Amino acid sequence: MLSDFWRPVSVAGKPLAEERFAFVMDGEHGKSCECPDLRKHVGLGECDCCDYCRPHPALGIAFLVEETRLTTRRRNYQLEFARMRLDLDEKEPIPDEETALADKRGEKYADNRIVWRNRLKVYGGALALCRYAAKCAEFAALMGGEKFRFLLVDGDTTDEKDERDLEFWRQKLLLNLRNLFSPGMIEDVKVIRAADLPRELPPGRDIPRP
Repeated sequence: MLSDFWRPVSVAGKPLAEERFAFVMDGEHGKSCECPDLRKHVGLGECDCCDYCRPHPALGIAFLVEETRLTTRRRNYQLEFARMRLDLDEKEPIPDEETALADKRGEKYADNRIVWRNRLKVYGGALALCRYAAKCAEFAALMGGEKFRFLLVDGDTTDEKDERDLEFWRQKLLLNLRNLFSPGMIEDVKVIRAADLPRELPPGRDIPRP
C-alpha cells in the first residue's frame, strides 16, 4: 500500500520544524527510519537512490529529495585524490593537508565526484519510481508522468551568504542531469539549505490525489 512508504521528512535524523510528508525511497536515510522503502520494494536493493519522493499532481512533477553535506564531501574527496596521488593507504595521514586541499586537480576531482554521486542518486530514484509505477496503478496515476525536480539539501550551509556556492552546484547539476535524462524529464534542480526545505515541498499530511 502507498501508505506504507508515506512518512514525515527528516533532515539529519530530525523531523522538519514545519512538518512535510513524502514517500521514503531510501530507508537507510539518517539511520533512524525503520519503515519500508520504495527502493527495496521494487528490487533495487542497496543501489544509490534519493532519500524521498514527493509527487505534486497539480504541477505534474515529482520532487526528488537528497540530503548531503557538500563542504564535508568536497574536502573528503580532495583528500582522497591526494592519497591516490601519493599512493597512501586510506588510513595513512597526508603529510601536508593544506597543500593537498589547495591542489586544483584535487578540486576538479572532488567536484566531478560530487556531480557523479548525485547523478547516480537521481538516476536510481527515477528508476525506482518507474518500477513502482509499473506495478501500482494508483501510484502511476499519482505521478502523472516522468518529470522531476531535484532538491539537494545541504546540511553544511547555514548562512545566506553561502548561497553563491549553492548556485554553483545548482548550475553544474542542472546541466549534467539534463544531459543524462531525456529532454523535459528534469524540470529543475535546486540546491538549498536544510532550513529552506519546507518552503520547497508542498504541505499536507495526506497522500496527494491525482
